[in-house]
Amino acid sequence: MSLDETRLGEFIDAFVEDLGAALHASTIVVGDKLGLYRALAELGPTDAATLAARTGLNERLVQEWLDAQYVSGYCQHSSQTASYWLTPEQSAVLADPASPVFMVGAMTLAASTAKDEDKIREAFRTGKGLGWHEHHHDLFHGTERLFKPGYAANLVSDWLPALDDVPQVLTAGGSVADLGCGHGASTILLSGAFPNSTVTGFDIHQASIDIARKRAAEAGVADRVRFEVASAQDFPGTQYDLVCTFDALHDMGDPVGAARHIRKALSPAGTWLIVEPMAGDRLEDNVNPVGRIFYSASTLIGTPGAQSQPGGYALGAQASDARWAAVAADAGFRRFRRATETPLNRIFEARPEGRDHNNNNNINNTRSTVMAALEINDFTAPDEVRRPDPHATVEVVNVAGGEIGRYTFQPGWRWSEHIKPVVGGDSCQTNHIGYLVSGKMGISTADGSTGEVTPGCVYHIAPGHDGWVIGDEPVVVVEFQGAATYAKA
Repeated sequence: MSLDETRLGEFIDAFVEDLGAALHASTIVVGDKLGLYRALAELGPTDAATLAARTGLNERLVQEWLDAQYVSGYCQHSSQTASYWLTPEQSAVLADPASPVFMVGAMTLAASTAKDEDKIREAFRTGKGLGWHEHHHDLFHGTERLFKPGYAANLVSDWLPALDDVPQVLTAGGSVADLGCGHGASTILLSGAFPNSTVTGFDIHQASIDIARKRAAEAGVADRVRFEVASAQDFPGTQYDLVCTFDALHDMGDPVGAARHIRKALSPAGTWLIVEPMAGDRLEDNVNPVGRIFYSASTLIGTPGAQSQPGGYALGAQASDARWAAVAADAGFRRFRRATETPLNRIFEARPEGRDHNNNNNINNTRSTVMAALEINDFTAPDEVRRPDPHATVEVVNVAGGEIGRYTFQPGWRWSEHIKPVVGGDSCQTNHIGYLVSGKMGISTADGSTGEVTPGCVYHIAPGHDGWVIGDEPVVVVEFQGAATYAKA
């Protein structure tokens, strides 16, 4: 096998850069936990001896740590004065807990995955997953410190105002459930911003609940916020005005079951706030630093965590908008939209009843508007949703006396494995005419023909065929006939 020397050199350069970053990550955690960044920010230009004296640490190791920070761009250095210091920007990220971009704690999360490497390898071998509670405790603290600055900067000022009526309801005094609350950062922010509301945080991890209660007492809100051990599938209470899942839904083994329980727990006019990592519709859309972070975290934390739970789902941190819309629709939510976003997060709003976002008028049960010769319906509130198999969701809307379907097939789906047991027969007998929105699908027909359907393709597939998802991206198609009976027993 011949090697392209240019490409080889480029890849080696990238590998060496990643190796340096991986090793540097542990120096960041050490500097954070030992208070070195904070002391460096407070001292201004200083040398290793002064920084070591301030922190009570070994001077020789502090010197090496400072040099490691400088060559990685994490501090400044003057060879003339043998001094080191942080710029205001470096201090905001590394040393100021009040900063909205205080990100240093996130590296504790990243480094924790190496401490769990043996357990993660075993999860790969067995497919039984790795529960959240089985991870090193640095994961729990790192997660809190990763997300808290973003919640503090955006939750009350931007995310809630993007939801219809929610700030007004909470200001007057509403009831809130925060699911998968962890150490309670989001829960405590909500209770502090809306003192007339009752806020309860739920999490399956007793140790996290214990810390959340301590955090609430420290914040002075223990009198109006509660924390309880419960899952998103069985948390107590009804008539909630707001239910929140902050960066938690993709970690659940049964997100549809959770969504159904949330639907029952909400008041008819209530809102489900869903915060999920930023992601595009296609794998190719996620080839960027944010996608790199969340795919890696999902491989090591979220996906094995979901596999360890009942339900059979493991959607991953980069599930598309369409996938989350399908989860909400399966649970009976009649409205779902992306309300706003940040570089790291998508913020979704789901409501039990459909509402016109422009004028807040209630929309009828079918979300169909008829005006003379114009009839409009949409998939934000399908007239029928069925799930013949955990790998497939069929949504149907009625228009002009007929049915149009939107089908979502998860990676690994194949008609002969997942739909055949439901409908019987040796091949799919539906006559398909449709349009593929995203993903890639393989087709084989009775006459031996094979082909691939890719985004943007309009297709006709005659009865007598098999179909399957190619790759690790869900397939979403819109079909113009056969939706009323497709995949029905």
